[in-house]
Amino acid sequence: MASGYNIEARFGFWFSQALRTDISYNYINGTYDWSTRFRTGTTPFKAHNQSNVYMANAYFHPGTWLSGNRSIFDPYFGGGLGVACNRLGIAQSNGLLLSGGSVDGTGTTNFAARGRAGILVPLSNCLNLDVNYSIMSLGSFATGSGLNVGSHHQIPFNGFDFGSNTNGSMNLALVFSR
Repeated sequence: MASGYNIEARFGFWFSQALRTDISYNYINGTYDWSTRFRTGTTPFKAHNQSNVYMANAYFHPGTWLSGNRSIFDPYFGGGLGVACNRLGIAQSNGLLLSGGSVDGTGTTNFAARGRAGILVPLSNCLNLDVNYSIMSLGSFATGSGLNVGSHHQIPFNGFDFGSNTNGSMNLALVFSR
């Protein structure tokens, strides 16, 4: 993603000190730059994306690092499976093919997967700072089949299908636990 944001909410349960699960929702909004993959005339091709991602995740905590009897940090790794509802529209393309127009985005629902590794740093008895790296496969993105020219005109065309998209991000979160 060239620019944008990813908002995530998680709710989970600790089964033991080594295993926890959660369900998560991500709202991803951004502009993607496919300048090196697609060219429309002589200008770069950029598209606006919105994704709603719903996942079930599981994490394994191999052990807590201690200093005396005080926990310093708790590393973990895990992953999740779910669905991604993606919508894509053209944000910018002034090349020959689109003539400065825009393309209606269509919604696609795809299988989604995530891998995540991080550490929990205790701030108090029930509050942890979660520092992690997450990578998600969101499935395919495609544009609609109508080219908008002006406010009331639409020219039909086949649209673009961009195949699979992966989103990686460094994350900071506050986690309330136990």
